Amino acid sequence: MLRSTLADPLFKRRAIAEIARALKKHGGNATHAAVDLGVSIRTMRRVLAEEPSLKKLAERERAR
Repeated sequence: MLRSTLADPLFKRRAIAEIARALKKHGGNATHAAVDLGVSIRTMRRVLAEEPSLKKLAERERAR
């Protein structure tokens, strides 16, 4: 579901915002953010690889 959402430009910004919120909530921990969003860690890692801004956000949060 998340992958199809990211393919649709209309929903892409909303999905990115939700992922960013989850990453901030969990201190950049992708596994915990994935559980919070109801997606697999594999999906979360794929999204982070495809969206450099989210990857940098996760790294910044982990460095705190």
